[in-house]
Amino acid sequence: MKAVLERLDTWLETNLDEVHADLAPGCSEAALAEFEELVGRDFPESLKALYRWHNGQKGKASTGPFFGLTFLPLAEALKHWASWKDLVEEWSDEDMAAASDFCSSVPPGAIKPLYANHYWIPFAYDYGGNHLGVDLDPAEQGSVGQVINFGRDEEEKFVVASSVEAFVEWLVEQFETGNVAIRVEDDGARSLNTKVPELHHFLDSVQVLFAEQRLGGMRKRLPCNRMWATRCPSVILQRPQDRAPPARRIAGQARSHICFGPVSPVPLPGPPCWLDTISAWAPWLPRRAQDMRQGGQRYLHRTHWPETDVGAGLPRDAPRGRRSIS
Repeated sequence: MKAVLERLDTWLETNLDEVHADLAPGCSEAALAEFEELVGRDFPESLKALYRWHNGQKGKASTGPFFGLTFLPLAEALKHWASWKDLVEEWSDEDMAAASDFCSSVPPGAIKPLYANHYWIPFAYDYGGNHLGVDLDPAEQGSVGQVINFGRDEEEKFVVASSVEAFVEWLVEQFETGNVAIRVEDDGARSLNTKVPELHHFLDSVQVLFAEQRLGGMRKRLPCNRMWATRCPSVILQRPQDRAPPARRIAGQARSHICFGPVSPVPLPGPPCWLDTISAWAPWLPRRAQDMRQGGQRYLHRTHWPETDVGAGLPRDAPRGRRSIS
């Protein structure tokens, strides 16, 4: 772990010095122990090594080291975890079941198909209610310590890596092999995204980078917009921009209904795909009432946790690389 963190340090210092300068000194063992005690489970050694390396970011840079996602300081990670824990404890079983209705695991059986779980420990954040985090409560086919995406917009949860160490190693390999896009934005700040796929939010890139993990029946419960994209590979790279999740739009822009509806029409490759698209819509239509309930639960979450909404005034509250779309 130490060697790969040194490589990440070197790359950031050379290519994104503002992010490197924004990294805080490592956290104390006491702070880690306190967080562990509150959660009630031991943290993987690689997660603790990450925070011994640097205790997140100071908050001055406009982007983060995880393809634009902010590296949360341990105290902020604790606050986010506590908010999710409160939500889990306050919602009834029926409420959680409704909010989790379209949640799924990629690969199948690795992550519990839930909207929230108080054993998911966030370490990266997009300022839109979504995270990368460590899963301390995996499903039968998963492993403790696996890195997953979760949050308000993340029904389809991926195992991004088997551990924090494996994730950082994968990240550094992407950087060192050139799969990185650093752009100067309109405000003069730089953003950090993947070069391939050419998307503007890493959690959208995850859906493309790890799409092969869907094999094994993952499509059976996806909402129509996501099912359309996965059944029509020719449009999958267009889907995230078409869907334009509101929490990932430019700060201050209005929230869009596209988050809960089908993608905008795009050219399809031919009649077979049209038939497949119709078959994707058909089983979903009777479930519209449940989909509306899920939207209601998300409204309750936004009310319960308003800081996840878009529209914060300071530029750093909607960092570049997480708020811009084509």
